[in-house]
Amino acid sequence: MTRTALVLLAGLLSGCAGLAHRPIAPASTAGIAGLTSWVAAGRLALANGEVGGSGGFVWEQEGPEMRLQLRGPLGAAVEIAGDGERFSVTDAGGEVLGPDAETALRARLGADLPLSSLRYWMLGLPDPGSEAHVIESDTVPLRVIDQRGWTIAYDAFTSTDGFSLPARLTATSGDVRLRLSVSDWTELKVEPE
Repeated sequence: MTRTALVLLAGLLSGCAGLAHRPIAPASTAGIAGLTSWVAAGRLALANGEVGGSGGFVWEQEGPEMRLQLRGPLGAAVEIAGDGERFSVTDAGGEVLGPDAETALRARLGADLPLSSLRYWMLGLPDPGSEAHVIESDTVPLRVIDQRGWTIAYDAFTSTDGFSLPARLTATSGDVRLRLSVSDWTELKVEPE
């Protein structure tokens, strides 16, 4: 196959992929704010300058309690659990609690991640605990949240159980960039009124 034919084939395939994953516009966040429990699974990529890595994740949120399982290449695994205030990190070396968990997480990921805010950003919402600037658009990025020194840009949303939830987002702060692609949203529960 000639080089030109390969370029054309790649362009056609990427065009087809774009049609299959056409972004769904974000809906009102009113109902989403009532979600108290959910499970999200997908892929992530984290970079700090020139250093980075990628893998799979499963995030389970049950009220204030969260459990985030990260799986990297060759079966490397880290589990982060917490309640927004305190958390633990567990890997092949065992469990680390309290302030040492932050140091262990920073060493494993190569960056500080605001896990207490990321819980809300996963749903396409600003963290209600601090000031935020939100921009909505008809073009990608469909929503941008500026909060706590981070910019979170949402490229696609998906409809699940009547909710419009993020399918692709990128969070950046300085040299740190976290990209998340959510393939499954399950076990959505709304707080009873």
